[in-house]
Amino acid sequence: MLIIAIPKSASTSLMKTLGDLHKIPAKQTFFPDQIKPKPYSYLWKCHSDIREITDEQAGLFSDRNQIFKQHVPPTDNNRKLLYDIKKVILLRPANEVVSAYFRGAQKRVHNVLPDFNGITTQEEFLKKAEINGLLDDLQHFYDTWQEDTGNKLIISYEDLIQSPVDTIQKIEKYWEWSLSDCNVRLAKERYSRISSTRVVWNQFFTRPKKKLLSLIKHLIRS
Repeated sequence: MLIIAIPKSASTSLMKTLGDLHKIPAKQTFFPDQIKPKPYSYLWKCHSDIREITDEQAGLFSDRNQIFKQHVPPTDNNRKLLYDIKKVILLRPANEVVSAYFRGAQKRVHNVLPDFNGITTQEEFLKKAEINGLLDDLQHFYDTWQEDTGNKLIISYEDLIQSPVDTIQKIEKYWEWSLSDCNVRLAKERYSRISSTRVVWNQFFTRPKKKLLSLIKHLIRS
């Protein structure tokens, strides 16, 4: 099963909640050698899963025994490959996403790209996102998936946060799963620089020593 999410939309929390409720694997998978989508040149710099998918990956996303969460952009190729696959599309207005990037950077939850360095106000951050194309990429992501005619269920970030039970049950009905009860709470989970660093640090103890240098470099970049 596939969740397509615009960035900064609580998608990791949604993915983990659904996986825990239905006892199936739920993960954000990063595929190597991805092809950069031309219309999303700036957003691609922010998220490694902004890419063109392949036939093989599209087939994987139709597996009902696991949940995948991806920031798959609505390119012509991606929309064609995913047209018939049941997918939940989680959206949040573009300006709210940019503001969430700003707050995350202020709290040092994640890194920001160099051209945002030194910006201290949300207004300046939004203006820079408008100039460098980040806002346009997010708006196109939002609009195009919203208008797509494929097999999809659109849900909003606002509904997910304000009415999580109703939103989750709507997803369960769409995927033809049993409905969860009214005591459902969203898992407190997010993908961030901190969680990413923790995963890499754990790998330090399980991977061969010859990979130590690459892990140290990752930690420095984080």
